[in-house]
Amino acid sequence: MNWEKYGLRIGVQKESLLSSETVEAAVVALVGGEFQFPPNTVLVSAVYAVSLSKPLRKWLILEIQHCVHLTGQPDLSRHLKFAISPINTPSLPYHFSSVEGGEFEVDSWYGSIQRKEFCLVAIVGEKFLPKSSTNGDESEEEEEEEEQAEEETEEEVEDGNSDSSSDSDKTKDPPGGSSGGQGESTSNEGVEEEEETGGEPLHEEGNEEQDNERVEESKDHEEPQHEEATAPIPCTEISSDFNSKMVVSTGVVENMTYAGQVYYEEKRNKDLVTFTAAKKLSALIEFIEKKHVQADIDQHVYFSYGPSCSYIELKFDEPQDEPFTGWSIKPHLKPCRLRRCDIDNFGDANYPVPPSCLISIYGSPGAVPSLHYSVPLVGVVDPVTLLIHCSLRTTPPLPSANPNSSMASNESMSVSSTGGASPSAIADVNKVKKVINDVLISHYAALNSLPKKSLTGLVNQLYTAKLISNEVRQAPSMEECIDEFKASLSFKRKLPQVEEHCQKFLSSFIAVRGSYADAAIALGEDWIEAIRNELTLDFNINVDK
Repeated sequence: MNWEKYGLRIGVQKESLLSSETVEAAVVALVGGEFQFPPNTVLVSAVYAVSLSKPLRKWLILEIQHCVHLTGQPDLSRHLKFAISPINTPSLPYHFSSVEGGEFEVDSWYGSIQRKEFCLVAIVGEKFLPKSSTNGDESEEEEEEEEQAEEETEEEVEDGNSDSSSDSDKTKDPPGGSSGGQGESTSNEGVEEEEETGGEPLHEEGNEEQDNERVEESKDHEEPQHEEATAPIPCTEISSDFNSKMVVSTGVVENMTYAGQVYYEEKRNKDLVTFTAAKKLSALIEFIEKKHVQADIDQHVYFSYGPSCSYIELKFDEPQDEPFTGWSIKPHLKPCRLRRCDIDNFGDANYPVPPSCLISIYGSPGAVPSLHYSVPLVGVVDPVTLLIHCSLRTTPPLPSANPNSSMASNESMSVSSTGGASPSAIADVNKVKKVINDVLISHYAALNSLPKKSLTGLVNQLYTAKLISNEVRQAPSMEECIDEFKASLSFKRKLPQVEEHCQKFLSSFIAVRGSYADAAIALGEDWIEAIRNELTLDFNINVDK
């Protein structure tokens, strides 16, 4: 099963299923959320929730893309680790623990690990090494303190975070059981971008015994030993005392690679050029492209930060090879920089969108017909220059001064001769519905994580509003409720109908109160903002409690 578009490959070993068995796989690629990783680590992959409808007889092989350049540096791979977190967690954030057992080939951008119990999984890189013995031995008191801290950590893993050890073959299934698609039904409310990268939960049905034999043949060996999880420390506890004991870089951060993306959008009488950057991960790039589906996307630019560089900068004052007479190139920020920490933090709860630089391009009458403007990227290892290409616009003809003819023209744009919506009006509504579905997908995991005790109340509200069928009411699930909403939405042909449909959906959640109301408000606000930003339309719904 190949989800390389989202940075994931899944291999099923031979004899994992009987010839008569079928297993459904659910995959969600998460680019953001309330995640807490082990101290002294940096996230170098997307986060994935993978689940199966029923257990396999053998371990599943997960291959996850990372952004660390390992070629020619075999020792660097030992500083990469897989990290896991239970899907069913009583409270946020999700606490990730590093586990042993992963493999990282030096000529590959993927790491592989075998799993049997399913959870959230990602790859992290170790940032620093402890002080070497050449700098002086630590005192016995410090050593005793470290040993005591390690013992306390082990006790916390065993007693207070037993779910994190779900990677063990002998550990019982997490709450909710191992069947039923855990990746779909559970995640966290802070995740706002996850499904946009992976689309809707991806399902593959079929006889898994015959899939991915290329992987199984090389990895069909005895099951790995029990993995020992290292408990994380909250970010607030990573104090200067912790950092003072870490002085030697492992090289992971220095060898992380990034992708820059240029895209163009028309804004009235000017062009808006945006440069954005993220870690070089397919899931993040896919998210960025889907976020700007209306834009013209230019090619990707790959880069690594230069030594000791904490930001990259776009330089607009460099000499140009081609004339740009009559053109105005104005960045929205001076200096036009993208900080490394902001790019690395993209995906955290407080960083839901990647950092970007906006540039307004305007060509005055009489300007040279085409603009080819070079913008060097400073702060990278290898020289990179962005090239901005724009063409002078042709001024559209002014509308007729006759009020009657103008009114007739406007009416013909919105109403057809048969009284129905014109093709252009339908196209606009279809764009609105697409944005609504995209935003809803990004909230999918958060909605599925709402307390199940209140689901009956929601179902009753939706049924009263005639948004779900009696069959869904009798066997309720959040997935079925969302599917019913989307199915009905597809038949709405006018914007007021779409607005009314969305309002009923949100009002049903708000009527349940509590976290359901908060989820509805967040969803409604994102609908309004996304439609305004992407389509420059006002979406008239009420998101107040």
